[in-house]
Amino acid sequence: MGTDECFKKRSVKRTLERRRGQRKQRESLWIICEGKTEQSYFQSLFPKKFLYSQATNLKSIKSKIEECSEATHIFVFLDSDIHAPYNIQEFTSHIQKCKNVTLIINSPCLEFWFILHFEQTSRKFSGNKQGITADDECNKYLSPFFKDKGVIYKKGTLHSKILEILKIHHTQALKNLKNIKNNLDYPEYTMLNFFEHPLIKNP
Repeated sequence: MGTDECFKKRSVKRTLERRRGQRKQRESLWIICEGKTEQSYFQSLFPKKFLYSQATNLKSIKSKIEECSEATHIFVFLDSDIHAPYNIQEFTSHIQKCKNVTLIINSPCLEFWFILHFEQTSRKFSGNKQGITADDECNKYLSPFFKDKGVIYKKGTLHSKILEILKIHHTQALKNLKNIKNNLDYPEYTMLNFFEHPLIKNP
C-alpha cells in the first residue's frame, strides 16, 4: 500500500508540473521568426524573456500563431525578400485580426536592420531569397562594417563579437530607422513595432 501511495503522489506531482509548464508556455511572450540569425540576435538581447519558434513559410507561421493563441503576446518577424507582395498583403490582413500579435517586416531582410546600426540609408537593397539567388546586395553592403572591426559576418550565424557590436550601436540604429522609415516598403511594420512595444520598453 505504501508503495502504491508513493507512486500515486509522484504521478499527481508530475501531472501538476506538466500542467504548470503548459500554462506558463501559453502565457509567455513568443517570437516567431524565419531563421537562426533572428533567434540568435534576440536571444542575445533578451536571454530569458521569450520562447521561440521558427517557421519558413507564411502558412506555417499562421499555424504557429494558432498554436500560441493563448500567449501573452506574439512577435512575428518576416523578411520581405522571400515573400511575394500579394502574399504579404494577405498575411498582414490576417494578422490585423489577431489582438495579441505584432508583425515586423524587414525589407528586404534582417541585414538591412543591421546596416542601420552603422549608417542611415533608405537605399533599396536586394535580398538573396534565402539562398535562391546569388546576388545579395544587403549582405555585401553590411560585411565591411564588421570587417573594419575585425570580425566576419556570415548569414545564419552571429559571432559573440558581432552581437556585442550590434548592442553598442543599438540606439543609433533606432534613431536611423525613425529618420528613414517612411521611405521603406512597409513603414508600418518596422523594427520600431518591436522595440517600442510596451512589453519591450517596459519589461
